[in-house]
Amino acid sequence: MEMDELDIDGTIEFPFAIRDAQALPSTLQCSFSVQATESGTFGETVTASNSGTFEYD
Repeated sequence: MEMDELDIDGTIEFPFAIRDAQALPSTLQCSFSVQATESGTFGETVTASNSGTFEYD
C-alpha cells in the first residue's frame, strides 16, 4: 500500500505464515496504523493508516 500524501520514503515489511492455505478465502482484508517521530528538538510525528485487500491465487 502506498501513501503518497506523506512525502516520506520508506518501507515497512511484516512477515506472516499461512499454515493451511487451502482453508483460506482468495482475499484477505488488511488494515494498519503506524506512527513515526523524527529525532531532534523540532522533530515531527507522523501517523499513517490505511486498509486494503490482498488477493492471491
